[in-house]
Amino acid sequence: MCTAATKQTTFKFKIAVGMVEAGAALLTDAAVEPPLNLANVVTRHVYLPPDMWPGLSEHGWVAKVMKLNMQRPPSCRLKLHDGTYDFSLEAVLGLKPVS
Repeated sequence: MCTAATKQTTFKFKIAVGMVEAGAALLTDAAVEPPLNLANVVTRHVYLPPDMWPGLSEHGWVAKVMKLNMQRPPSCRLKLHDGTYDFSLEAVLGLKPVS
């Protein structure tokens, strides 16, 4: 499940980075504004479809963009459940932002 309530407020995610479960609202919700770009991509949460990070989740992952690297080729470091991994900048900017 990707929703959770706290004493103060309601957050979109039970955990900041993790597996998406079947029926999760973020699978059908519109992307969160503003769209991803070079100025705002770091610290955003994005939805990785299952074909981009195959294996344990048939519905995809929520990952946090930790770092932007503009060396050639440019890439973004994403935090996932078991560590951090680099993906191409082009691929990350094409993902659906969820926070």
